[in-house]
Amino acid sequence: MHVVRRRVPASLTALVFALCVLVLIAPGPTGAVATFTVTRTDDPVPNGCAPADCSLREAIIAANNLAGADSITLPTATEPFTLTIAGFSEDAAATGDLDITDALNINGDGAGDTIINGNRDATVDRVFHVIGAVNVNISGVTIENGDGFGAGVY
Repeated sequence: MHVVRRRVPASLTALVFALCVLVLIAPGPTGAVATFTVTRTDDPVPNGCAPADCSLREAIIAANNLAGADSITLPTATEPFTLTIAGFSEDAAATGDLDITDALNINGDGAGDTIINGNRDATVDRVFHVIGAVNVNISGVTIENGDGFGAGVY
């Protein structure tokens, strides 16, 4: 049996090696998925969503900053989750309504036990504003006192 050996050019070897390295270090699927648990019912000026100190507004801002369908958990509360930061016409959830810019699931502990109050007279805005073609699922909550159509979601 006669074997013919050919020398592979160094440039081709380097190219194959580089491609193999790229495959090994390439990031996996994009879209970090996180769950944020809201721990306070008030509406402070947003300052991050820490595990033991997270308002609904802070959780929404944190979820907007991550790609993928994140989740927010709202526990049973003795008082409503009430929006108090007045404002409108901004789309970063910093004032007024809660602007949602990425896929999101908001899960309450039952419509009778988890209430989101838009505080219409103080905030002068709707409760939620879904921006763009994103999937948003809201369940187990009552949404009230938004300025707008119905409960104030649009």
